[in-house]
Amino acid sequence: NNGGQTRYHWFEAVPFDQRYTEPITAAGGNLLAGWTHTSASGAETSLRGYFDTYRRSDLGTIELMKTLDLDFQHHFAAGPHHDIVWGAGFRATRSGAVPGYAITLSPPLRTDRLYSVFFQDEIALTPAVWVTLGSKVEHNAYTGFEYEPSVRMAWTPTNRHTLWASASRAIRQPNRQETGVSLELAEFPLDPYTLVSTRLYGNPRFQSEELRDVEVGYRAEWTKRISFDVDAFLSFYRHLETLEMQPQVVNASSLPVRIEIPLVYGNLGQATSYGGEV
Repeated sequence: NNGGQTRYHWFEAVPFDQRYTEPITAAGGNLLAGWTHTSASGAETSLRGYFDTYRRSDLGTIELMKTLDLDFQHHFAAGPHHDIVWGAGFRATRSGAVPGYAITLSPPLRTDRLYSVFFQDEIALTPAVWVTLGSKVEHNAYTGFEYEPSVRMAWTPTNRHTLWASASRAIRQPNRQETGVSLELAEFPLDPYTLVSTRLYGNPRFQSEELRDVEVGYRAEWTKRISFDVDAFLSFYRHLETLEMQPQVVNASSLPVRIEIPLVYGNLGQATSYGGEV
C-alpha cells in the first residue's frame, strides 16, 4: 500500500515549524492454521498457529516486524463436579526500526519471546453454586514472570435468578518504545548561540501496568420475554505509564550551546474507576 501524510517536522509545537508532505509505504501478509479434535468422551483439543509479517516506511524510518504464534488448549470434564480447561502458548516477535529521522530503538533489531500457560476449573459445589478458579502465568522479555489470577462465584437459588461475584488481576506488559526508544520531540533556537531540544527516552526498568478488578451482579428472568441485569464494578489501576522530566543536560563544548530537556517513561500513574450497568 502507498499513501502519504501531512505533518510537522517536530512532534511538539515549536516556533517556525512548517508542514510538509511525507510518503508512507506498507506491505505485509499472514498465514493462519488450526486443528481441533473431539474425543469419544467429549474432551476437546485445539491447536492453532499463525505467522504475520509487515514492513512500513513512516516518519523517515523503516519499521519491520515478524510474529510467530502457537496456541494449545484442552477442555474436559473431570467427574461430575469439575469442568477444566488448560492450555499453553508461545509467541516470538522479531521487530525493529532502521535508524532514521528523529527516531532510534535500542537495540535496532531484537527478538522477544513470550511463554504462557493457563488453567481454569469450574467447580459445581452444589446444584445451585458454582465457583470458577483459574490463573494465567506468563514470562515475557521485559518484566519476566507475571501472573493473572481470577475467581468467580455464581449462585442460582432458582432457575430465574442468579447472583454472581468475581475478582481478577490483569497486566499490560511493556513494549519496545517504552523500554528502548530515543525520540527527538522538538528543537528550536533560544538565541543565536543556544539550541533547546526535548528528547524522549525509553526506560529499561519500565514495569507492567496492573489492574485489580472486583465485580458483583444480579440477573433475573422475569418472564420468558423479559430479563433484568444489574452489576457494579470497582477497578484499581497501578503503575500506569507517565512521562517524567529529568535534569537538563547542557553541552557547551561548541557553538551553538545545546540544552537538552530529557523525558523518560515512568510508572507513577494510578487510577480508580467504579460504576455499574443496568
